Amino acid sequence: MLLASDNYQWTDGLKLESKRPYVWQMVKEAVENLGGRASHREIINYVKNKYGDVNENTIRCQIIICTVNHPSRIHFPENKKPRDCSLLNHHCDFLFAIGKGEVELYDPKKHGQWAIVEKDGKLLVSGPTGIVKPRSTTFPVTKEFVSRSPWLEVRNPLLKTAIYSLMNALEFFQKGEERHRQGSLIFMDQAVEYVLKAKLFQINETRFLESLLEYLDYGRAIQEIQKYGVVILDEEKVRLKEVHKARNDAQHRGKIADAVWTPRYMEWVYKFMKRFCLENFGIDIDSLVPSNLRVGL
Repeated sequence: MLLASDNYQWTDGLKLESKRPYVWQMVKEAVENLGGRASHREIINYVKNKYGDVNENTIRCQIIICTVNHPSRIHFPENKKPRDCSLLNHHCDFLFAIGKGEVELYDPKKHGQWAIVEKDGKLLVSGPTGIVKPRSTTFPVTKEFVSRSPWLEVRNPLLKTAIYSLMNALEFFQKGEERHRQGSLIFMDQAVEYVLKAKLFQINETRFLESLLEYLDYGRAIQEIQKYGVVILDEEKVRLKEVHKARNDAQHRGKIADAVWTPRYMEWVYKFMKRFCLENFGIDIDSLVPSNLRVGL
């Protein structure tokens, strides 16, 4: 989940100037310059004051990702493999949570050995006293709503439409016939388009409506959202472009993806939606999508 995948801007083949660092580097710089210890709010303020319009949700997520004793860090792509964090050979292992909303630089001699481990097929965070009990897979701000209904937190109308489209894609996908695969591809692509527009709506509702951003096509929606520092991984761009092409082929040329490729497309879209919704809206779509629709993913 690295922001600013290119370190330099280029024009006519000439390197002009260095671009700003990745967000995790901004976070590390903030804590180091704040005396090795800081609250989440202090980190956010430092980053915004120095680097300008960096997405606040992205900063918060990078803090979680880089905090060795935060149990929710395993939900992010950077932390999807077991490792010994005390070796300090991974760029995401440099923070330690010392209280609610406060971190300091991780020192294995002081804080002990922390690791991401796999147990019974699940990734967990482990420390000197054992496994850290996982928190709710939604961010704390939504925890009180989850006990009643996870849908209560989906207040963004475009986000709800995106998740509905994803569920429709899954329903068609589970049926498996060629006509169902066609419907699944159309809804997959629609889910991605609407979740991008949901983020644009969240960032600036007035501009979204005044500038008619709801009419952006798929490619321009990605370009627009990246102007605000919202992370779309390079791997995701490649895969989602393939899904978009498959959707166009199915809808406009009658060329429907087979039973080998469609599951792959469905997996790509679901993984993207899960990461994007968790990072940008604090919502885990696993809590919204029925388990019978997630079979095979």
